[in-house]
Amino acid sequence: MYNLHTSAHSAVDSFQSTKKQFVDLFVRHKELNSICTKFINAQSKYTKEAIDTGIATVSALTMAFANAQFYNDMLDSLKLHTSHKGE
Repeated sequence: MYNLHTSAHSAVDSFQSTKKQFVDLFVRHKELNSICTKFINAQSKYTKEAIDTGIATVSALTMAFANAQFYNDMLDSLKLHTSHKGE
């Protein structure tokens, strides 16, 4: 079964790995190489957290929209809103 979370994280890992290989190949100064690698690791962590948050948000919204009570609540809210306009 397809897992969006795993696929997205794998794509991030692949891209970041390529960046690390580039740094290892072209940044010969040990300290600069270390700084660049730490930055790439921080980017990876941030990106994965953003992906996780996005997936969790979309999943929660999907569950809310799939719930019939959500539509009943929205309809009631609209009825209350329109009934106060004439007052």
